[in-house]
Amino acid sequence: MNNNNTPASRYSSKVKLNGYKDLNRWNIRMNNLRKTFYQAKANAYVAAKANAYVAAKANADAAAKANADAAAKANADSAAKANADSTPTTNPPFWFGTATSPDFKDVIKNTDPKHITLTLNYAGQKICKMFDRRINSSIKLNAYLFNAEYSDDLKIEVQVNPEFSQDKAREHAGYYAIVIGQLPKALRTRVEKVWIHNGEEPFGGNYYAKSLLIHVQQGDKYIADGILEEIIIHEACHTLFDGLYANDSDSDWNSNWKKSRNKDNNTYISTYAEEFPEREDIAESFLAYFAFRYRKDRISSKTYDNIKIQIPNRIEFFDSLNLNMSPYTKS
Repeated sequence: MNNNNTPASRYSSKVKLNGYKDLNRWNIRMNNLRKTFYQAKANAYVAAKANAYVAAKANADAAAKANADAAAKANADSAAKANADSTPTTNPPFWFGTATSPDFKDVIKNTDPKHITLTLNYAGQKICKMFDRRINSSIKLNAYLFNAEYSDDLKIEVQVNPEFSQDKAREHAGYYAIVIGQLPKALRTRVEKVWIHNGEEPFGGNYYAKSLLIHVQQGDKYIADGILEEIIIHEACHTLFDGLYANDSDSDWNSNWKKSRNKDNNTYISTYAEEFPEREDIAESFLAYFAFRYRKDRISSKTYDNIKIQIPNRIEFFDSLNLNMSPYTKS
């Protein structure tokens, strides 16, 4: 065999590899070059992708902002047009609550002359079903009973929780019977019984039980604030009117009340009335009506004007009832 015809192996140590004397060193060099190349390529890809993401996000943000600005402008234009086409906005309530406002606290004072005399007689004890707001439920108690008789021929049974002594029960019964006797007669015509408990809980008026609820510790706070009589006016309104207008009654009376409210552009005398229109609007409005029609000298001219602005048609509604407001006469 002619050895001179044998092709030389490319792995032969005799082959010059661009200055490298052996294949291993050549391969290492080539691998390093390849690694550097692909790493650079990968870096370039990552950088390009990041730049593309940043650019895309910027474009999306700009588009979103432009859309939001356009939508806001469109909504604002639409709202402005709707407002321009609609009835002008009504007045917000002037008071949070009429009975708790200092503006009404002198409508009736405990120092006012007592036009109606009271006779209070103890009638022993009897099991009575009495509502107690401390447990938010009715409970049967062996209550102290007192018969309150007024000189205008109205009578009320005062039921006092036996948690008091008999003497203390008489004291509470007598005190609150006098305050109730200061109310206009119309507000007392449906009150047949009064429940008196200890405790610092809100007063109440119940149309169906024909009752008033009193918690004496809360009463002490009302007395200190000078609003006890106004609170009892408010609660007596519940006793007198609730069954006629509450719970969306379909009665003609309720229908006429709602018509009056609509004519007043659905404005409310107080925030309390506005938040609970079916439950509180009439009781809140009546105290303002009483002050406006019968005790003008007990409120400021500003209060008088605000009532007139806010509920003129409700005032006419109350006038139309021809309620017996004795001993009070119109201002």
